[in-house]
Amino acid sequence: MKLTFFCIFVITLVTLSSAKPLLGPKTAVLLGSIDEKHQYSEFFDSFTKKGYDLHFLRADDQDITLKKFGEYLYDQAILFVGKSEEINVVDILDFIDSGRSVIVATSSDLSDSVRELAIGCGIEFDEQGTSVIDHFNFKSGDKEHTTITTSNFCDIPSVLGDFAQDKKDVLFKGIGMEFKKNSPLNYRILVAPSTSYSYFVDEKITEKPFVIGDEITLVSALQTRGNARVIFSGSIEMFSNDFFNTNYGNSLFCKEIGSWAFNERGFLRLRDFTHHKVDSQIKQDYYRIKDKVEFSVIIEEYDLEKGWAPYVANDVQIEYVMLSPFVRATLANNPETGKFSANLSLPDKHGTFKFRLQYHKRGYKFLEKVEEIPLKPFWHNQYERFIPVAYPYYLSAILMLVGFFIFSIIFLYHKDDNVEKKNKKATQKNNKKNN
Repeated sequence: MKLTFFCIFVITLVTLSSAKPLLGPKTAVLLGSIDEKHQYSEFFDSFTKKGYDLHFLRADDQDITLKKFGEYLYDQAILFVGKSEEINVVDILDFIDSGRSVIVATSSDLSDSVRELAIGCGIEFDEQGTSVIDHFNFKSGDKEHTTITTSNFCDIPSVLGDFAQDKKDVLFKGIGMEFKKNSPLNYRILVAPSTSYSYFVDEKITEKPFVIGDEITLVSALQTRGNARVIFSGSIEMFSNDFFNTNYGNSLFCKEIGSWAFNERGFLRLRDFTHHKVDSQIKQDYYRIKDKVEFSVIIEEYDLEKGWAPYVANDVQIEYVMLSPFVRATLANNPETGKFSANLSLPDKHGTFKFRLQYHKRGYKFLEKVEEIPLKPFWHNQYERFIPVAYPYYLSAILMLVGFFIFSIIFLYHKDDNVEKKNKKATQKNNKKNN
């Protein structure tokens, strides 16, 4: 019995030790001051326990470099910049464009560079010095009503993780933001209550606030077309130990969205992208028009503890396109293997076609795969000899030939007696005149 428990213990340790960040462990943490890391130690410890290697740097240090000799020194970054610290916006945007993820948290005293970074990601913060205020939903003891509570979360389980099952109110103290609602890449994670507004704390309201009610976004997300993930939070304090050690849900909420940002959830891959005729198992370089084809692909999702596991969904589609889709089918999913498959009937039109799989789902890595497969017409001896639909045309052609044949015989061999008599009389008259 002791040996059994010992083996289970060893296997557990090996499993935990083998769990590593998928895209690399090196993480740059930019703070206003190195000493501030103790204020957010619980949040940072949640990453170090999972194998991340955190490098703490001063945000306003001019010697900071994220890239050296054409290669990036870090795999992801965390920016906790609240007291007007200036950052190198160009380097961070290039960092995001390379497909690397970033978590950005700021405060009401955000700097112009943080605002510029947010605008580059499709997000706009309110004016410097403003705060989100709510006179109905606030933490008890807060006289300014700027430490608000909210439970308006996004409905994206892959982003919220375990927090989606046990949603508690979250504390927030900071600045509000907004972005275009029709943006396909940005989405809101945490929204302010309908009774809140964004304005200066010590000033009377003389004009309409920048945003009010549930138009105020507190925490937002961006997933670029290169699958980089960016989190923007208008409150740096919601990640602090003081907010974690309360009866509110800040601890689990912040850790879960951080896990999503670093690709621990919703990270997909596809493999075994294949197709063949229904009555064959050999993949072909081209098909004939009207062929029956079976298409299949395996899609897997990464889990930090379990590794790659079958992905389960019912909204994955495959298209057979030229300039536009000629065939589109929803793939049937086998949840045990992660295999998605469908039988397709190719169109009656030859040309250069492509099998195209595009899977864009919020909270998940974008999947795109295109394979060019020409569609050729039949050989001359592959067409049907007689098409039943054309029988009336066949009959009309035959009747025309028969009619022409009968007409030719009648025309060639028919004699008219009246014409002969007239010719004889005309000949006799001519002879008489000549005589």
